[in-house]
Amino acid sequence: MENGGRRYVAAHQNGDFIVRLPCGQPGKKNNSLSLFCVGGHFAVSSLLSTPMFRKGILSIWLVFVLATGLVTGLTASISTASAGVLSDEAAQWGSDAKTLATAPLSWEKPDWFWFETGIALTAASSLLDRRLYRQWNGASGAATFGNGWALAAPAGAVLFYGMQGWLGDDNRALRTAGMFAEAATFSVLAAGVLKVATGRERPVAPGTNNGQFHPGNIGDARTSFPSGHVALAFSVVGVLSAHRDMPWWSAPVAAVAGVVTMFARIRDKRHWASDTVAAALIGFGIGNFVASQRDSSGFRPMMVSDATGIEWRMTF
Repeated sequence: MENGGRRYVAAHQNGDFIVRLPCGQPGKKNNSLSLFCVGGHFAVSSLLSTPMFRKGILSIWLVFVLATGLVTGLTASISTASAGVLSDEAAQWGSDAKTLATAPLSWEKPDWFWFETGIALTAASSLLDRRLYRQWNGASGAATFGNGWALAAPAGAVLFYGMQGWLGDDNRALRTAGMFAEAATFSVLAAGVLKVATGRERPVAPGTNNGQFHPGNIGDARTSFPSGHVALAFSVVGVLSAHRDMPWWSAPVAAVAGVVTMFARIRDKRHWASDTVAAALIGFGIGNFVASQRDSSGFRPMMVSDATGIEWRMTF
């Protein structure tokens, strides 16, 4: 269908109803809308099997280890069927980790387009690094909320759906808990790897707050890029956007709260603006990928052989 020169596509495919809005075609000039179509596979090439070095990121990750451990313990005590869910989740985590780590090896033109779009958005946001650094100072209730949300949202989701699955003997709820736990864990791992790989100076680092990069540095003063808190917050948005059982308003609300987290990390002088933009793309991309591996419904970037854009899919 044509509308104002833009082609909208609606079709049925394998029991799914799909609506696609192409933002451009590989190899052809893309319009300004393309800059806002954020790719689901942004930065997954950075997800490698490497130890966590930064103390702060490790402590955040441990929150999810404990939360996931609680759900695991409850699940194992229910029934053989629930134990099967746990086994399936473990296999899914392994499969997803392999897919994420090796994704660039199988990327095609649309995938590279999304990756390059993410790089462009991050680079563009770096123009605001200095301005926003000088813009905000002092205590802020919104910043306090944003910092707390980054931890409370994913941990709360894991515990809520884990308890729902346990009390209601609901295997689907247990799998949903597994989605949030996996997305959060992989997002923190990806952020941690990039922190060490880039070694960017934090805004508050004494004498070294120029935002320069020192690859391989693991000191806290040089672990600014990207933000682990923001990656966590947007991993929740990614899962919500691709999961068919979530209320339509859940992803937008979580996205707004995630933006508040971005504000909090910038205001507290813990990160540059570009650190938070990159982290948001990483968290959303990983969360969306994790959910889409289990559930074919929801909103996600469209990557097909002849076009790129955004897609909404519903499974009946």
